[in-house]
Amino acid sequence: MLARMPAAVHATSPRLAMRRVDGYPAGMPRKKQTQPLFTTGQVMKRTGLSRQVLYQYSTMGLIREATTTPKGHRRYSEDVFQHLDLIRELNQTGYTLRDIKEIFFTRAG
Repeated sequence: MLARMPAAVHATSPRLAMRRVDGYPAGMPRKKQTQPLFTTGQVMKRTGLSRQVLYQYSTMGLIREATTTPKGHRRYSEDVFQHLDLIRELNQTGYTLRDIKEIFFTRAG
């Protein structure tokens, strides 16, 4: 039968010291580093657009969120800023959102 270690010994165990900051043991590979994800608020602050405009662009298919959290919060990738800049430039030159959508789908197709 194995003897139970005292709590003081267990707390200083080398096994506990081998844990990384992200909570995984030192021997386990890290998750793949992907692009940083931005909240709706961060995108709004960086672009100056309102939440309603982002939602409208998203429902029209002009931009898409990278992921949605379990609570339903949208997360956007870095690519959304390029799309929003292009939308803004095309809109300032007189294109409607419908025209911009056609341009995006023509480019993608």
